[in-house]
Amino acid sequence: MAGVIVRLGLALVVASAIWLALSATIVLWPAATLGLVIVTATLAHSELPSPREVLRVTRRHLVAAYIWGVVNGAIFGLVIALNRYEPLAERVPSGVKTLLQAAAIVWLVLQLYALPLLLVQRDGRMLSAWRSAVLMALAAPLFTALVGLLVALITGATRTWPLPMALLAPGALAMLGSVIVKTRLAAYGYSGDPPAA
Repeated sequence: MAGVIVRLGLALVVASAIWLALSATIVLWPAATLGLVIVTATLAHSELPSPREVLRVTRRHLVAAYIWGVVNGAIFGLVIALNRYEPLAERVPSGVKTLLQAAAIVWLVLQLYALPLLLVQRDGRMLSAWRSAVLMALAAPLFTALVGLLVALITGATRTWPLPMALLAPGALAMLGSVIVKTRLAAYGYSGDPPAA
């Protein structure tokens, strides 16, 4: 059992390192993120995915991944602009700014559910995955709030210890989303196969 956990942990660290390298290009960030979620969703079923299967599933959902990347890149850019770009921040009333930042944070937490849901939905559309993520979050708001707190702890630890956490946080967040979606779907009576199976 310990050997299996070590193998899965090493696979997660390697997947995070590959994600970091590919995401540094910015252009490959959405595809790399989807690939990381595919790996963690497969690991959540205690299986190691083959690179060929990860690439195959990534290609199948590539358009949805880039839609995800454009939308989330714009939201992330808005949060940064509201925090760091003085001319914009001065024009937006402080109440509206706080509301926009809170909405963006909630949206970004929902992305933990969105990509794993994309992999199990039949239509393979990002809009359907986002709708399912919102419904899943609303079905258990307290649980979602706890997930948000856990995400905040992981990202806070990453800012405090960037070097070790850079190899742990991406995989940990993707694994968190994959395990939550797998668990919640099982509670609803759905037991999907791993995406790379």
